[in-house]
Amino acid sequence: TPVPPVPTPMARIDGQRALFVIPDRFSVVEYRLPRTILEELGATVTIATYSSQAVLGSDGKQVEPNAFLVDAHAGDYDAIVFVGGSGVKTGDPEVQRIVREALAEDRVVAAICAAQGVLTRAGVVEANGADGPYVERNGKIITASGPIKSREFGESIAAVLGE
Repeated sequence: TPVPPVPTPMARIDGQRALFVIPDRFSVVEYRLPRTILEELGATVTIATYSSQAVLGSDGKQVEPNAFLVDAHAGDYDAIVFVGGSGVKTGDPEVQRIVREALAEDRVVAAICAAQGVLTRAGVVEANGADGPYVERNGKIITASGPIKSREFGESIAAVLGE
């Protein structure tokens, strides 16, 4: 399904780099909409997986990574984006390492849906008991409730990168 264009004029973020960490059985909507928004605004998106293998999306299609989390360093990116899905590994040592690096280097750290558990496990955010759909920002940390907020999530990441 094609992604509709970004509806509101936003600042260009040419030269910004985002690392999308996607698990096996990732949510296609939580991945595709934010990625499209960032790329349309000029950012370069790199896809990392927990292992060296391709991962399956919720639509059954494979996505090949162009980076492996074990080789990734937060300092090489302006934003680290954790995509939700049933394969999210909140306690994965490499996931926790990249979160710590990103925070230490003042990078944007964003997580949507099940991936928020990564930030909860790292002690960055408290488990969110908010009812209904939401996108929250605390400095350079962005969280979102799930697929219904994917567009706003992507726009929030772009807004912070454009500041």
